[in-house]
Amino acid sequence: MFITDDNGQTWNCQNYWGDEARMAYWYFTAFDDEHPDTVYMVGCLGRNGQKNACIKIMCSTDGGRSWHESQVMESMREFDRVNDLQQYNDRLLIYAESDVYTVSKAELIAQSTAAIRSITSDTPTSPTYDLQGRQVEAPRRGIFIKNGRKVIR
Repeated sequence: MFITDDNGQTWNCQNYWGDEARMAYWYFTAFDDEHPDTVYMVGCLGRNGQKNACIKIMCSTDGGRSWHESQVMESMREFDRVNDLQQYNDRLLIYAESDVYTVSKAELIAQSTAAIRSITSDTPTSPTYDLQGRQVEAPRRGIFIKNGRKVIR
């Protein structure tokens, strides 16, 4: 992550790796919709051909100058690519190859242990979501996501 304060004339590296010996592949960076100094980054740290890759989320509340400890979602895959990062109200939605995850922006900003949850489930009572990641109470016609699969009604 590089930051500039002079319209791109000079750039300063603001990397944060914590105690990780390896770098992560950071796929998406997003400024908070309501707080322009809050920045989120999501990426993946592979495990060199072993199982249990992890998707990482990091948060900065000072425009990217410093970063909070990353939140980690374990994956049983060797490498789990992140396909998209979206904000929906007070949540972040992380679309990965393995699943779709949600996390509270307030928990990330407060630097607390954020509960990272999969929005998919194998239970028959799992929620239904539209393609923008919003939960739908009574889906009528269209394409929806239920149990991690696209459903057409």
